[in-house]
Amino acid sequence: MSMLSLGATGASIYLEERAEENLQEVFSCLSNDYRKGTVLEIRNNESGKSVLAIVSGSAEMMDGVSVLLNQRAASEITLEGYADVSIAVALESDEEDEESGWYKVFIKSVATNEEASLLSALLEENGMKASVVLRDGLIDIYVRYIPLYMLSEQQKKLEQMGFTHTYTSMDENPYS
Repeated sequence: MSMLSLGATGASIYLEERAEENLQEVFSCLSNDYRKGTVLEIRNNESGKSVLAIVSGSAEMMDGVSVLLNQRAASEITLEGYADVSIAVALESDEEDEESGWYKVFIKSVATNEEASLLSALLEENGMKASVVLRDGLIDIYVRYIPLYMLSEQQKKLEQMGFTHTYTSMDENPYS
């Protein structure tokens, strides 16, 4: 069982109690409508299944999309693509949003170290700071530490490289 704590003590305590109570795995999600650290209960209205997810950041999303779940969370409640879901706030975050002026772009998830190495090398060859994160048995590839004034240029460059389904979110200041 994975417990996620993003600095919100109340959230981690709540999640531990809730997960032990229901033996329910806790996932993370991205949202522009809910504050980072907020715990959401996301229910598939068709199947009746639900998951708990902590908002770990925001992302560029299509109009009408409120929450972006990872693939494991979506399969847990039998979601495929866009779906009619109910979203309830299980615990409101008290974290303050910080505007760092820096951004990261999620490129894609890959399954093998070889794929991750090749993709990272390609990004680095094109002057981008590649970063990898291990998550749910996959390797997530990001371009990190993009200052606001370069964000649009980097997104266009990624699109020209064939990466059209990317997600942009705030990043930490690399100089802090």
